[in-house]
Amino acid sequence: MSGHYPFLLIMSIFFGYRSSAQSLSPEIILAYQKILEGKLDSSHLILNHKFTNDQDRAFKIYIRSLEDLLVLSLNRNKPLYQNYAEREKEYNAALGSLRKEDEFISFIKSEIRLHSAIIRFRYNDQFSGALRLIQSYNMVKSMLKEPEPPPYIYKTAGVLNILLSIVPEKYDLVLRLIGIRPDLATGIQQLEKLTEINGLFLFEGHMVWALLNAYYLNEPEKSYAVISMNEKIRQKSLLYNYLAGLIYMKGRDNDKTIQSFKKCLQFNAEYMKIPSATFYLAESYMKKLDFSRAGTYYHQYLNQSGARDLKKASYYGLYLISLFNNDSISGENYRKKVVHEGQLSAEADEYVYSLVVNNHYPHPEIQKSRLLFDGGYYEESLRMLQSIGQANLDEEEKLEYQYRKGRVNQLLNDYQAAEKYFELMFRSSFDDHYLVANAHLQMGYIEYEKGFPDESAVHFREAMKYSGAYYKTSIRNEAEAGLSLVD
Repeated sequence: MSGHYPFLLIMSIFFGYRSSAQSLSPEIILAYQKILEGKLDSSHLILNHKFTNDQDRAFKIYIRSLEDLLVLSLNRNKPLYQNYAEREKEYNAALGSLRKEDEFISFIKSEIRLHSAIIRFRYNDQFSGALRLIQSYNMVKSMLKEPEPPPYIYKTAGVLNILLSIVPEKYDLVLRLIGIRPDLATGIQQLEKLTEINGLFLFEGHMVWALLNAYYLNEPEKSYAVISMNEKIRQKSLLYNYLAGLIYMKGRDNDKTIQSFKKCLQFNAEYMKIPSATFYLAESYMKKLDFSRAGTYYHQYLNQSGARDLKKASYYGLYLISLFNNDSISGENYRKKVVHEGQLSAEADEYVYSLVVNNHYPHPEIQKSRLLFDGGYYEESLRMLQSIGQANLDEEEKLEYQYRKGRVNQLLNDYQAAEKYFELMFRSSFDDHYLVANAHLQMGYIEYEKGFPDESAVHFREAMKYSGAYYKTSIRNEAEAGLSLVD
């Protein structure tokens, strides 16, 4: 989850920055810049240079580890992951031979373990990931005890406090027994502190802060502010555009989402490949109900050699297009591909697979209203819902209708109407349905906004009781983050 960007003024900023890392060479900083632009080959050429300074050597390891994080997170590759453990051992061995009293090198050691934790979680190696997260936390905790901790340590500290604050409740006792007491509010303050300081890791901190705000803390407006602060680097950075696209997508600013992911597709062969940018572009056109362009990009994604995740989700998107075009033959063909093609490694793939194998057929107008809502076209979504005759809906369709009505009214700031529809859901016969869990999650946010933290906490805890298959991880993570804010 680590942030990514090119620093146009990185050297002038860096050498005016109070840090023990003032002896980094211009070459190693340039290699870092190239990685953050997404130019992996250019960075490799620079890293082939023989560095003699211990801090240069440590930062070279950091850059290589950051590349692992990017490649393994953005392009799921199990064979490459199987070799990662050996590279991680090499990184730690090389760092162990460098000056132990240097605070910058100590920081690099903690970051390598954080990178490793995120990578291992990505590949469902939960135990090893948790172990490295704890190791990184303890290293950072020790550095924060110094009379004047280096400012860049707040990036790692902030991320760790936030990530450890949203782990499932069953792990709380384990963390406390080993002396770890993460705090979400402290993590937020640490990242905010970093964004106020000029330094080598400023933009990386910005991107981490923006992603966490959008995906865990439910405050995309703060993410937009960080993105806009760095707009000047859009033309040079593939990674900036990709992350901006993810943030705008989460915030339902669909036009800016399209702009960002289209820009990703315009970068030449010098840059790394991020196949999922094409998938998200297809999804974004679906949210505009532009099914022709959406279909083009779904097919383009499926034909990319690096596409591994999101194949099932792509075929489901093509099924929906067939549904909307009343093409039942093509639709059934795509439903079969959802079952038999691709893999169950992404939450979106698991979701659509479960829909198909359980013979779920979406209501066309409710589905269109959902797409419009997800794109931020709230008025259009509401009009679509108002055109639906409820008398012909089955019980689960009625539940989704109520949820969609609640959500769109919530985002139109009509909390009274939103609460009415969510309360109808809570009285339904669906006790453990992902839409009911999401309704509790949204009621938690509404009560928080209204200034009722106790009521908010009740709903977040109700959301955490959800045990079904659809979006369990994301619902629990958001509920954990919500609880951390109100407790």
